[in-house]
Amino acid sequence: MSEKEVSRMHNASETALRGQGLRLWIGLLLLGFAATTAQAQQAGEFNICGDLGNHYGPYDYRTEKNKLIIVNNAHFTPVVESLIGSATGDMNADIDYVLRASPNHHRALVSVMRLAARTKDTHPKSFKWSLACYFDRAVRFAPDDGVARMLYAQFLGQAKRVEDATRQLDIAIKLAPENALSQYNAGLVFLEMGQFDRALAQAHVAQKMGFTRTDLTDSLKKANRWQEPQ
Repeated sequence: MSEKEVSRMHNASETALRGQGLRLWIGLLLLGFAATTAQAQQAGEFNICGDLGNHYGPYDYRTEKNKLIIVNNAHFTPVVESLIGSATGDMNADIDYVLRASPNHHRALVSVMRLAARTKDTHPKSFKWSLACYFDRAVRFAPDDGVARMLYAQFLGQAKRVEDATRQLDIAIKLAPENALSQYNAGLVFLEMGQFDRALAQAHVAQKMGFTRTDLTDSLKKANRWQEPQ
C-alpha cells in the first residue's frame, strides 16, 4: 500500500471518528435535555395547569385558615359559595382568586364541582385554567390532603373518568387508614360511580371501625348489592 493510500485511510478514519464523536455529543446533549425537561415537568414548571406560586400564599386550607379570612371575606362570601352571585362583580373570578390563594380550599373546590355540573362548561370565563386544573393544582399543592383527592375523584367520576377517579380514591384511602369518615366517604364516591363492589368494601371497612351512619348501606341494599361482612 502506498504512502498516499495510507494517508488517505488515516484521514478517512479521523473524519469518521469525528462524526461518531459529534453524533455521540448530540445524543448526550439531547439525553440531558430530556432529563432536564422531565425534571421540570415533574416540578410543575411546564404543567398546563400552571405553577403554584401566587402573590398571596398559597396557603393550606387545612392548617392556615387564619390567613384565608381576608380572602374568604372579600371573595368567598356565602353568595359566591352557593353560586348565586359575586362578591366583586364576577363570581367566577372570585372563585379563581380563592383557589389561587389556597389551591386545596375544600369548600371552593366543591363550588367548582357544582359549577361544572351546572354549566357543563370545562373552562368558564374568568377562570385562568380549566375547571379540572383546579383539582390537579389542589393535589399537587397538598399531596397528603385526602379530602382534596376525594373531591378530585368525585369530579372525575362525574366526568366519566372512572379509572382516574379510582386512582385518586385509592390514594385518599391510603392517606386515612384509621379515619372511618374518610373510608365511608370513599365508599359514597364509589357508589356514585356505580362501583358497587368497591363501595361495599368501603362500607364494611367503615362499619368495622364503628361508623354508624347507614346512608351507604341503605343505598347498597336498595340497589340489591348489600352483603353482610364475612
